[in-house]
Amino acid sequence: MAQKTNLKEDIIKKYENGTAIPNEQIIDVLADGKIILNNYVFYKTDKSDLVELENILRRYKIASAKSKSEAMITISAHEDSTHERMIDVLNICTAAGIENISFN
Repeated sequence: MAQKTNLKEDIIKKYENGTAIPNEQIIDVLADGKIILNNYVFYKTDKSDLVELENILRRYKIASAKSKSEAMITISAHEDSTHERMIDVLNICTAAGIENISFN
């Protein structure tokens, strides 16, 4: 039987260890309001889970600096996604100290 893993913890461990640091992270914003990073879905109506997304991005920023690479985010938004969710993602990136943000 396969062992269950916590995807969020796996992402954080990779960032903290300085291994497998990608040049870019893609954040998807779906029409139904879901925000997805590395197959981890952020979708609580009270937005409380966005703190977790911010923490992951902060660690990504730190790990990128340790590996002497720039933290880059590409936001890929569905054409029917709300402006509010896009602003949520932009605010989280800013709070995490990530300045290199592009849109797909």
